[in-house]
Amino acid sequence: MRRSLRSARIASVCVLGKKTIRPKTWPARLKLIDQVVQALSLWQGPIDALVFPGAYLRTRAFIGHLEHDERVKTILQEQFAGRLLAASRQLEKRSQGAVLVLGADSAPYRREEMGDHGCLAFKAGKVVGYARKIFPAGGDTTGDYLPIVPATADYASVHRFVRLANGQNAMLAACYDLFGLTEDRKQPGRRCRHIRWLWHDGAYYGEDEAGPVRELRAACMRAWHYLLDEQKPEIALCAIHGFKEPGLDGYWQRHGIAAASAMLQGGLVVGGAHFWNALPQPESSTLAARDVARRYVGLWANRPMESLKPIEAMTVTSDKLTALVRLFEG
Repeated sequence: MRRSLRSARIASVCVLGKKTIRPKTWPARLKLIDQVVQALSLWQGPIDALVFPGAYLRTRAFIGHLEHDERVKTILQEQFAGRLLAASRQLEKRSQGAVLVLGADSAPYRREEMGDHGCLAFKAGKVVGYARKIFPAGGDTTGDYLPIVPATADYASVHRFVRLANGQNAMLAACYDLFGLTEDRKQPGRRCRHIRWLWHDGAYYGEDEAGPVRELRAACMRAWHYLLDEQKPEIALCAIHGFKEPGLDGYWQRHGIAAASAMLQGGLVVGGAHFWNALPQPESSTLAARDVARRYVGLWANRPMESLKPIEAMTVTSDKLTALVRLFEG
């Protein structure tokens, strides 16, 4: 493991409003990214990553079942790609080695599907990471349509990890992927059970084929834990879709953010999210944690609120979009 030269400094962005569901919203959302990057000049010191919410953008093309190189090629063909690359180059000028992280949902593979959830990372004008959602929420895999279908290959994907400028290895999480850190190796829980469909070797496997999907799911969990052992992430960066309002994020803070910090041996965990009705105050609903003890995981329903306060905060407005930007260190 590479020794970090200093503590990581992660900026998160929480946006007022709902996640995007239409590709054509990208101009206003890219303008906000530009404004936030420009505003970061008000803060002293390096910034290792800038994290925006889940579904901050939506692609016109389907990304999910492609190989990584094809995913990157497809992303770079989107209308917003050039502006994103330019924003990451501006961020590089602000702080060398800084990573721009954001959630990008994609169009569905076919009409009956929900589409896909992903977390993208850019550095100095290049795509340096992509994490496709592998731990769906319960609502992602129920209904009268074919739901979000993870690909078996993504449980072993090294492209989920990015090296930060301070030397630490950071894991990208597409929303509920963060909860996958706490899945027990011997007795996987409901996060595993929510994986009701899988894409494997060019075919779908679902609940109507209980034997194959159960075996594939078990293999995915083995691959996932082997990947974590191999990569040894010290930090997690999470693109969260959103919450109706501040205060309704407590479950996520305890069982997602803080529990992930405990699983990363007290590592820094930071998320960005949409807040539909109102942005939180700078020191509330922080979606950040650090130095959480490993025993925290075993407390289950009795886990207390563990949250990290920002060292800096500001509000950035661009046209009709408003964002709370906070800086965390750890």
